[in-house]
Amino acid sequence: MDPLRKKTLLLFLVIIVIFFSLFYIGFQIPWSFMLEPGPLCMSHESLYKPGGCKLCHIEGKMVDQEKCLSCHIQIMENIRRNAGLHARVTSECPYCHSEHHGRTNNLINLDVETFDHSLTGWPLEGKHAILTCKACHEMGSYLLYKTGCIDCHEDFHLGQLGFKCDECHHKKDFHISDYQHAESEKSPKAKHLSLPCTECHRMEYGHYPSKTGVTTKYKGADFSCTRCHEDAHEGENGTDCLECHNQNTFEMG
Repeated sequence: MDPLRKKTLLLFLVIIVIFFSLFYIGFQIPWSFMLEPGPLCMSHESLYKPGGCKLCHIEGKMVDQEKCLSCHIQIMENIRRNAGLHARVTSECPYCHSEHHGRTNNLINLDVETFDHSLTGWPLEGKHAILTCKACHEMGSYLLYKTGCIDCHEDFHLGQLGFKCDECHHKKDFHISDYQHAESEKSPKAKHLSLPCTECHRMEYGHYPSKTGVTTKYKGADFSCTRCHEDAHEGENGTDCLECHNQNTFEMG
């Protein structure tokens, strides 16, 4: 190479180094910041600082999944419980949540019009299918922290029947779906099977598992014969009517 050209190139490189050194000293901006692919979005604004790159990146890898989860605790917990969408996807975080596209970039790359909600393990069926996203999800996040029926619906049974509401209610219209009493001494038989539920389970004031109030009583109700039937024997034959009467015709035997 020509000596003059060699000196010129060397001088040019020295000027470049001096320029960037002064730039770094004057503005305290690390070299990595000058070489980054683009600004972070506002939700990651706190990571934009000296050494911030290492909070997400490791050498030789675009983004480290474990570093993402160390901040996004709720998602990590959902994955651990095998709950929600993130427990079912196999791709790395940047595949859906791409960064360095500006401060107004929306990291939640989701088309709510075409999204298949069954991928979350929670298919929207019946009346749930007509709900808007914000009916269940807080604005700005699609994580769901509460998934129990009573988190959205009032428990009219006041804790008597537990919290697995779909064991009795159908999601299509929330009506009772072909409920059958378990076989026991107190379960209705014969003609009693044709009675509506409210004939035996009536609205009563009382102390229930979740609160005191008025509701249909399902447990601990009075199922004695004389509650509904007049005792023609006026107590002479005791209270166990089934010793003499059957439930088909209520006649003797």
